[in-house]
Amino acid sequence: MKTNIFLYYTLILATAFAFGGCMEEEEKYAPQVEAPGSILIAIPENALPAPPAGQPQILQPDINVVSGRFATTDNLTMSITLPEGFSELTISTVVTATGVREQKASFTGVTGPLDWVYPINTLNVNNAAPAAGTSVVLQLTATNDDGSLSTSKMFSVSVLDPLTLATTNATTAFADSTVVLTYTVPASTTLANVTKVDLLAKRGVKGTESLVKTNLYGDVRAVTDKFTYTMGAENASGALDTIFYRIRATYATGRTAIKTANVRFANVPLSVTTTGLTVYNSAVTGTNSARVGYDFGKLAYVAAAGTEISKDIKLQVSSLDVGVTAGTGNTTKFLKVPAAEYTAPTFQSLRKLFTATGAAPVTSVTNVFIGDVFAVEIDGGTKSAKYGIFRVTGVTLTPAADNSDFITIDVKTK
Repeated sequence: MKTNIFLYYTLILATAFAFGGCMEEEEKYAPQVEAPGSILIAIPENALPAPPAGQPQILQPDINVVSGRFATTDNLTMSITLPEGFSELTISTVVTATGVREQKASFTGVTGPLDWVYPINTLNVNNAAPAAGTSVVLQLTATNDDGSLSTSKMFSVSVLDPLTLATTNATTAFADSTVVLTYTVPASTTLANVTKVDLLAKRGVKGTESLVKTNLYGDVRAVTDKFTYTMGAENASGALDTIFYRIRATYATGRTAIKTANVRFANVPLSVTTTGLTVYNSAVTGTNSARVGYDFGKLAYVAAAGTEISKDIKLQVSSLDVGVTAGTGNTTKFLKVPAAEYTAPTFQSLRKLFTATGAAPVTSVTNVFIGDVFAVEIDGGTKSAKYGIFRVTGVTLTPAADNSDFITIDVKTK
């Protein structure tokens, strides 16, 4: 019995010591316990993360926002609410891979929602600009007045590209051709509205850059637009250069985004060959009246009822011969050239034929013969194909009242 009583009191004393130890331990670590509540962050609706696939974003979340999307031209904009009893706040950029951090802001005496605005282009450590497609992690730490309580929240910034160029933009072009450069300021990746986009260009690495054109927008959320640029002629020596472009978008924040591109001059072969084309007398009737002209730019026949200006070539017929001309208002010119020019024509080779000293292009040819080869400047160079060449492979002259005369040609265009 005495033994049992001794064990009983021993157990009571051990329990008391253990409880007292816990109380001491609890008091020792109490100041370091994270405070109840959480730092609340709200961001502009346009900066919200993309919703899950198939799930529309209906409302702006007002609590527990932990990430957002901002373009390099934006200001990071957030409204921060601290838990009750907390009035101090620091915001730091943290490199999670190395632990390196840099304080970006510090606030005291915070009593209500705090609006914080910070340029994205200095958000990285050492105030460096983060690259599009990367993420920057921020740590927000709130404490009470004496620093005895603290709570933290991590926020991830996805850095997006405010300006993109179309993947279909040309990288090579022939002399005198028109290049189209398409760009987009996407609505989903920027808060700062675009005000203008400039096209700057220089010829060759050592050339002098100049402003070619400016597209003004006032102040718009997003835009897809283009510049058109004429490549110019090849050098006097016939050498080919490269045109270097800069497309520069300016935003309402005053910041700019720049994309570069280059288009190399190319001695482009005329790659489209069409053989066995038949062009009929303009007075022909029946089904052949659908083929009284031909449009070299569209590579298509033009019917008798079609517009004259679209007829780059049509027949002119007399009682003794068949010739070619262009439709009324069409300025296509013809230049008879040696047959060898048809073998491997390029844009430059045909252009040189027309610009050579002594060249005498004409607007009509009174008679043509099998084997004749003619270089063509198509409608004064206003169409998508500026030059072409054709070879006469057949000539058919019918009696005067028949009007079924036609020629057969093979054509090469760009």
